Amino acid sequence: MTKITELYELRWRTVYETNEDGERESSTEDYDRLRPVKTVSVGIRFGYFLLDTVFFVIFLFLIGIAAALLENLINTPIISALSETQMDWISRLLIYPFYYLIFESLLQSTPAKLIFGFYVIDEYAEKPTFAQLLGRSYGRIVPFNVFSCLSDNNGSGSRSWHDCWASTWVVSKEEKNNLAQMLAEKNAETFSEN
Repeated sequence: MTKITELYELRWRTVYETNEDGERESSTEDYDRLRPVKTVSVGIRFGYFLLDTVFFVIFLFLIGIAAALLENLINTPIISALSETQMDWISRLLIYPFYYLIFESLLQSTPAKLIFGFYVIDEYAEKPTFAQLLGRSYGRIVPFNVFSCLSDNNGSGSRSWHDCWASTWVVSKEEKNNLAQMLAEKNAETFSEN
């Protein structure tokens, strides 16, 4: 099966030649080149990162309320028995990845990505596997991962470390649909040749 990184597109370029009179003439020729995956831009990625941080704080607050209610219901200390440091580690190592894992597993996106119209896809323009999403979610807790999103990939958008490690891309709905259509056409063409 063809991957989204193996798709080619037809492009044109101008070629200059000198004719027999010594005059420079131009013509166009077509050529195939690898089609870059159009991922989310750095600015939009930063925007939904900030918005997802707000949603995460709300998510954390709701989990705290649920845990406090459970603590009162079963009359056993859960949260109150933990130190502030323990709570910090629990939120960083369990709840933060869980937030992304839950939403990306169910919606193929986080709440902020949905607002901005972006989705997580795998190398076949489909929903990533649970293992890929788990890797993506835990890849976010690597120190300095957030800064890996700040570079533009030759004008085709940004791709963070957690995307690279999990073989995932964050793309617009339009790009997701375009890639899926191109893959379907390419795979049908390959199938008919065999």
